[in-house]
Amino acid sequence: MAAHERVFLQRQDGAKFAATKLEIVALAKSWQRRRFAAGDRASDVLMSAAMADIAERVPPRDARVFAIVHEDNLRSLALCRRHGLVQELSRAHPQYRRPITAHRSSP
Repeated sequence: MAAHERVFLQRQDGAKFAATKLEIVALAKSWQRRRFAAGDRASDVLMSAAMADIAERVPPRDARVFAIVHEDNLRSLALCRRHGLVQELSRAHPQYRRPITAHRSSP
């Protein structure tokens, strides 16, 4: 299961910017840590589908994508990194990290 929504975040200078928040990306327990016959991780297939849904949405969703992940959830943090959530927003709570995709200038 995966779900996302458009939100507005605020930079330290007070300026707001649009982003897409990954609300949930979850596999059934029986699929966690499993791979398909071709070697693809089930978690990567699901995350790829969620990221493609964001990228291909009409009207378009915002290019900046972020998640909120508990700092002890190393597998989820690694999944986020593998899918481009490589920068980090300030922490709203000390135990939760907010990885976000890098800013890309409009063409």
